[in-house]
Amino acid sequence: MPEVIDLPDRLDTSMADGLTQRLGRAAGGDLLIDGQRVQCLGTLCAQALLAAQIAAAQANHEFRLIASEAMRDDLRLLGLGALAATHNANYSGETT
Repeated sequence: MPEVIDLPDRLDTSMADGLTQRLGRAAGGDLLIDGQRVQCLGTLCAQALLAAQIAAAQANHEFRLIASEAMRDDLRLLGLGALAATHNANYSGETT
């Protein structure tokens, strides 16, 4: 069962260190990042999520990101739209 990380509605620069630390502590297994409440995603937090996705892939762990529409928009603006696009399909709120 993946570790679930619930994201707050605002992920700006002031949240980047905490998010990076939280993702680092969870790096030893599968991750489900729940960003359904996110209304604002800053560059540093997007970078932390991308780094976590890369680390998970290198360790053969699953990384799923469930992104709100606003979060997907911010990721697209940063050139990272694929980060959310491949992980959002058919999320029911339950982990399997």
